[in-house]
Amino acid sequence: MDTAIERDFAGGRFTFYLPLPAVLAVEKGPVTPALRNREYPVSMFQLYDELSAGIAVDPDGSLVRVPGGSIFAGDLHNIIERALIGGNSGEKDGDQFEVDTKLAARLVNENLLRNFEGCALLAWDILHATIKGVSLKKKADPVKPKRQRRFAGAK
Repeated sequence: MDTAIERDFAGGRFTFYLPLPAVLAVEKGPVTPALRNREYPVSMFQLYDELSAGIAVDPDGSLVRVPGGSIFAGDLHNIIERALIGGNSGEKDGDQFEVDTKLAARLVNENLLRNFEGCALLAWDILHATIKGVSLKKKADPVKPKRQRRFAGAK
């Protein structure tokens, strides 16, 4: 099982990954005071459960938001920003690049309010992968060359 995922975000394709230090940072809450709109620390599992209450899977298998979940903008911002930094990889218009702290913050700041619902689904997806893991397709085993047999009777 892997806990990193690749998803479309901010006009590109990014890797999202929450290593243990990032999980702890998410639980401590956003650093920016304006985004701290609840009491912290909050367990990653509580964040996941709160988001899960407002997420469903539609008939075609896509995630959709439904009424009932508690969603805090500060939590979404923190989860996505930390996961972008942890993934450290993006691609846009065929160009691959590393995602540093400044780029991650800028991408989340520019996209959170513009696509709040999409960010809620992305944050849930990140937490889901972190907690439950994602199945990876097994790579085919390399073909082993056949051993040549030696016959004792041949000279």
